[in-house]
Amino acid sequence: MERRWTSALVQVFVDERQVHQGFFIRSNGWLLTHFPQVKPAQQVVVELADGARRRGQVLRRGVSGVALVRLHTLPGDVPVVSPPLATSFASTMARSTASPWLVGLSRHPHKGHVFAAMGGVGRRGAARRLWLLDLPLHPGAPVFVDGEVVAVVVHKDNAQQVRAVPIEQVRRWLPSEGEVGGQKGVGQGVGAGDSNRSDCSNTSARSATGSSACASTVRPANKRSD
Repeated sequence: MERRWTSALVQVFVDERQVHQGFFIRSNGWLLTHFPQVKPAQQVVVELADGARRRGQVLRRGVSGVALVRLHTLPGDVPVVSPPLATSFASTMARSTASPWLVGLSRHPHKGHVFAAMGGVGRRGAARRLWLLDLPLHPGAPVFVDGEVVAVVVHKDNAQQVRAVPIEQVRRWLPSEGEVGGQKGVGQGVGAGDSNRSDCSNTSARSATGSSACASTVRPANKRSD
């Protein structure tokens, strides 16, 4: 599974101290991530799986901290791969034809590689609006059952257990594509050598321009997790 959805996982930079995980949910460049605090219409920088960077804007944020971000696309950008969202956590678990194991995907905050983890629902089950899951993931990571996203991690309790918001709670406040306008795609697969780019995919150009959105990011060697 990690190979199939590797390109859907991203890192989101708010400033040089805050790096968050996220994943695409639509091929037009919409993604979900998790922010403990974020301002309305906050500008962020998103690092794609191939290392290219794009500017993004926070569109909405739920009470759990799960946020919807839209990337600013460029001419020639191609659609991204995005995993399907389940209708409901509980109903997907109930109708699962395979063993009801949860599979979480996360990108290592320092090394950058994607790893998969398998686990189950914690012994205490659901805690009001959150599920306690036995998975070693970071906030912003997607949780799958039968190839569909059933939850988004919002808190890491310890090395082996997290709290996650069931996907139906996120779907309630996700806008339709018509509400915020459609986009054709985002730049994975586009060459990183374009010298006239205004995004953050070229490190040397980023340093030379001094753009505030680009200058607020950190180099990959300095990345930290939530």
